[in-house]
Amino acid sequence: MRRAVPVAILLMTLSVFSFPTFLNGIVPPANAVSAGFSFSASGDIGSLTVSTSVNNLNRLQTVNPNFFLGLGGFSYDPSVTGGVWCGQFKSKFNNIQILPGDRDTGGHSSTFGETHSYERYVNGCSLDVGVPIVCGPVEGDCYGKEYYFDYPAVNPIARFIFAAPKIYNITGVCTLSPNCSSQTGQPCTDQYGCWQYNANDLHYNWIANAIDNARSKGIGWVIVATHKLCISSSDATCSMGIAFFNMLVQKKVDLIIQAHDNAYERSKQLALNPTTCPKMTTDGSGYAVYNSGCVVDAGTGNYTRGAGSVVVVQGAWIDDLYGVGNGASNTQNVAEAPYFAKLMGHNTAGNGLGFTKYTISAGSIDVQTYFSGTFSDKFSLTTGLTPVPSATWSPLVPQIGQIVTFTGTATGGVGPYSFTWDFGDGSGATGSTVSHSYSSANYFNVTLTATDSANRVGSNHSIIALGSWNSAVPCSPTQSTIEQVIGKVSIQRNATIPTSVGADYSGGGFKLAGNQPFGSSPNNWPFSKKSLQPPCFVNGISTFVELHNVALTVPPEVATYDCRTSYDQSNGAAMFPNGRNCDVVFSVGNVSATSCPSCYMHRIYAEIDGDWNASGTAPPIPPNPGQLIDVQGFVYWDADSLNFSTHNWSGWELHPFTAWRPVQSSVLPPTVAVNAPTPNPANTGTTVTVSFTVSSSATITGVTVNWGDGTTSDSLSGTARSDTHIYGSTGSAKAQTFTVTVTASNSAGPGSGTTSETVNDRPPVTTVSSVSPNPALVSQTVTMTFSATDPDGAISSFSVNWGDGTTPDSLPGTATSDTHAYHSGGNFTITVTATDNSGSTGSGTISETVSAPLAPTVNISSVTPNPANTGAIVTATFTVSSTLPVTSIAVNWGDGTTPDSLAATATSDTHVYASTGNSKSQIFTITISATNSAGTGSAST
Repeated sequence: MRRAVPVAILLMTLSVFSFPTFLNGIVPPANAVSAGFSFSASGDIGSLTVSTSVNNLNRLQTVNPNFFLGLGGFSYDPSVTGGVWCGQFKSKFNNIQILPGDRDTGGHSSTFGETHSYERYVNGCSLDVGVPIVCGPVEGDCYGKEYYFDYPAVNPIARFIFAAPKIYNITGVCTLSPNCSSQTGQPCTDQYGCWQYNANDLHYNWIANAIDNARSKGIGWVIVATHKLCISSSDATCSMGIAFFNMLVQKKVDLIIQAHDNAYERSKQLALNPTTCPKMTTDGSGYAVYNSGCVVDAGTGNYTRGAGSVVVVQGAWIDDLYGVGNGASNTQNVAEAPYFAKLMGHNTAGNGLGFTKYTISAGSIDVQTYFSGTFSDKFSLTTGLTPVPSATWSPLVPQIGQIVTFTGTATGGVGPYSFTWDFGDGSGATGSTVSHSYSSANYFNVTLTATDSANRVGSNHSIIALGSWNSAVPCSPTQSTIEQVIGKVSIQRNATIPTSVGADYSGGGFKLAGNQPFGSSPNNWPFSKKSLQPPCFVNGISTFVELHNVALTVPPEVATYDCRTSYDQSNGAAMFPNGRNCDVVFSVGNVSATSCPSCYMHRIYAEIDGDWNASGTAPPIPPNPGQLIDVQGFVYWDADSLNFSTHNWSGWELHPFTAWRPVQSSVLPPTVAVNAPTPNPANTGTTVTVSFTVSSSATITGVTVNWGDGTTSDSLSGTARSDTHIYGSTGSAKAQTFTVTVTASNSAGPGSGTTSETVNDRPPVTTVSSVSPNPALVSQTVTMTFSATDPDGAISSFSVNWGDGTTPDSLPGTATSDTHAYHSGGNFTITVTATDNSGSTGSGTISETVSAPLAPTVNISSVTPNPANTGAIVTATFTVSSTLPVTSIAVNWGDGTTPDSLAATATSDTHVYASTGNSKSQIFTITISATNSAGTGSAST
């Protein structure tokens, strides 16, 4: 691989905050969303006094960054040492944090152009990030080599993880070229201070666990920074290692920020999948091979968080750009160009020198380049249109049968969200906060599905481990025996000691260092025995075991020869909060094997580590020989201790030893599987039946069913396999989902299973008794009576709709009648609606006829005498019928005289005719009129 100029340095800038200082390596949890911040990145700095660097630094001043992180390739000039270079840089920008490139660590030939004391950079560009850092498995100071920090310190929204794959002589132990050379084909081993990050080695696993830990804490963004590359359309091979790169992509790290190439390269979004991209590969020369099946987003400028990883290579600081794309150094790099959405090098139009700015908030990372030329790139990562759920639970390491509270949150999409849970054991629940218990020791895949208000769906998968007796160990143990752990292949360690027969590594059941021939003693165990968080699996092999019916072979002893005052480097190297701590050492053995020389094949050495004691996570010291106990711990091979009888003539250990308990019965609590209830859903008042099965190696002593509605649990016999229940209420909701928990007990304790039942509220029954008068007249007061009953609650209110378009009357739940006056005639349907305490409604109706009022009706009973003579008194009698009050009566006698005005109650009138005109006789028409508010009615005779 061509490297005509210095390799890259990456710079990172973040806005200034003030936070508490680092305390004992403990990082505050992510409990709430914090404000956003920004950082900038670039690479290949070299001399800080040349004009290009001065221009870039001035441009950075304009952008006003407050924090920088350099990832290697600082001075390139042996005469400008780390302290001098850092002083020059800090004269422009005071705070700079670092990771190395090859040219900073020494070990190359004298003509390579490098400085030779990386510690001068570590001291000159001292740590001043303002947040705690957590160390990788590094001997000595981890700063500047392998570490991570969460930002901000309180409620962080991003984790920055810094790795140093294939950086030769990072620890400074190698002094002779070419064995320290970084050229292809030269060794990268611990002997030369080089970390390969091979699959499942110590450093690889630390990075993987740091990523998983960030996700489990709800930290939204994970950014991994390295110096070396994998994909490149400029000059590089996959020098960081294809297994390490695949792990980052498999875990969907949001950003992989790198340098090494003197160019700008922004990838499309990459992800692995079982069909088209199970893993990314390299060719025989170490170059990444393009596979279109690994591309999940074409890189138009808007990526979605959680879909995959984006690689950004920014080595375009120094004035020596490489070619990119068709102008790349090698045909293999040309073939990798389709992995990238944007490329800039010496062969692209508008190229320039500078850096990239990243602005991070809880919902997005917005990125903008700042180069001296016209080339510009801009892109974003956002939570996207699809909701991204996140699950947490408490306790983090639950016990079998213990109630676990699960809490779901989501970002992205459009809130509010609804949540559905699959607990991985065949049961589930709905809601943002739910509870569940597990009945067996195992790993369970908990799936949280979030649906947003636009019905878009996103899922999250988390692993919960059951079975650890120590709440600091989130692993599920593999139940085993001493003989299965250490194996049956023996070896005599000392020819002069007949009893020095111990277990050989080759026969062990947990060969985490890989297969080895007989007599081997591997020293490349994939985790530190002092680690507070060992991995649960290595290469698919469980690391955490549980052994039953063992006893200590010698009393426990405080190992005063192994005392210390600070944590191991694998745990951050901070000072112990409780002063000096020592390991506690002992062996556990199979009590049935007491005769040597074979007895050592039935024993295993164990240690309660001093780091665990300091952190408060150590178990109590187990009892002296004689008491049977069950134990848990992590399997370890100590290559330095196999030639000691106190170590059972073997390297096998339980270290760290995590927990013990008095020996338990072989009987396990029952396993309960609960079927879906019937009917489901059901109405209140309906009999609900749930059936279940119980598996147990011992007699079931009793079964209880908690129906989840606050009523007393049903207590059933041990043979019961079903139960019934009637739900009385849904509370203040029209429907409610209840969790039904069935618990069976045997001599080992209880075991539970759950299901859910949806219950619907029954509506109230409304009866309209009467309405009167009916029919009624316009403006007449109408009274209606009614009643309502609720079968599963109480009536909260009534609404009366009189059917004439007027606003319905709202009445309290105690009302039994209502009144109304109609303003027009017609036939009307009156509706009474009752609402109960759950919001359910029920209605009743009745009809009402309303008539318009009529004028009075007049009936003339008689006129006497008839005929009559002039001068005689004539009497007219009559009756008036009226639905409204009569206001007046008038009688017109038909002879031209003024009509008589009578009282409204009159029933007769008299008159004297004076003349018949020029006739002997004359017939007169008598008209009697009555008036009310509706008008006038009359009759004539």
